Amino acid sequence: MSAGVEKELCVTVRRYRCGDEKGMIDCIRDEYGDTYAKETWYSASAIMESAEKGRDIFIVAQLPSGEIAGTTALVRTEGKTCTVYEIAAQVVKKKYRGHKIAQRLFEYGLKLLEDKNASAVYSQPVLFHDVTQKLLCGLGMKAVGILPNIFDLEVLHHSYDNGRNTKMPLGIQVKAMCGQNAGRLYLPDRHKAFCRERFEELGAAYEIMDSAAQDCGEMPANSRLSYHYDRKHQYLEIHILTTGADFDRQLGQLLWTYPLRGEHTANVFLNSNDRYAVSVYEKLAKKGFFFTGIKPLCDDNAYLIMHHAGGVLFHLEDLKLNVEFQKIAEYIREENMI
Repeated sequence: MSAGVEKELCVTVRRYRCGDEKGMIDCIRDEYGDTYAKETWYSASAIMESAEKGRDIFIVAQLPSGEIAGTTALVRTEGKTCTVYEIAAQVVKKKYRGHKIAQRLFEYGLKLLEDKNASAVYSQPVLFHDVTQKLLCGLGMKAVGILPNIFDLEVLHHSYDNGRNTKMPLGIQVKAMCGQNAGRLYLPDRHKAFCRERFEELGAAYEIMDSAAQDCGEMPANSRLSYHYDRKHQYLEIHILTTGADFDRQLGQLLWTYPLRGEHTANVFLNSNDRYAVSVYEKLAKKGFFFTGIKPLCDDNAYLIMHHAGGVLFHLEDLKLNVEFQKIAEYIREENMI
């Protein structure tokens, strides 16, 4: 596309106003048809309600004609000790790509967050193109992990090339904003150097505990686990918050209910602030889960990410990755011989 054509495109980037809903939904449909995983984005009333309650901040790029050319959202999460925003659902209509609209949406969103006292902002960009990854990296967001095999690509349709992958992965990029502290971290020895490098890049305070400090003290009776199973995409997501004496039973029951075979895949978020994290990591590894990065500063805990591919082949080499994500993919490949 020529520079002259690019200069002719005048776009106003602004916050959502009542009446924008149809244009925002049109942007989603332009890329995903009716297959987008966040179904509330097809509901004008849900968008209006969320905006009115102040739960999410919606942003649009509008042409002089009034048409909405692109959109994104800042989704707020309130923890006990932090306020975090996720940059989500960023879509620019295909005919308006190449005009730096996505960059302007991101810049506008991050500028808004300067006044929100946010402790961190993160995004989970798609990995079938690297445009979002590169733009967010240029705005100071750091790649920290990969979430493999989430969305079934026979269910979710889009305009980019999937390569040989049959389920769509996401990345994780994070920016620390208000002196965020990741706290005491209990990490497997083999991944300490990787994690230390990520935290140094983020500029967050942290303390990696010595192996002798792990598994100390009396274990509580009950574990705290939460999970979500997406039947449509045959995807299980587990959050392990604290480990108790009943952990083996709880995990066993969960994996019995949702067996990881065939197209069924899972990602685990393991709280690395829990002193029993390393022993849980080892148990998960014996069950076929493998390490794919971290998700720090995105709520009250810093998580290790572990993935189980079920019977799905994960082709890292077919992903479209910027330099930061390439380093993480290479680490995953070397560690797990994928």
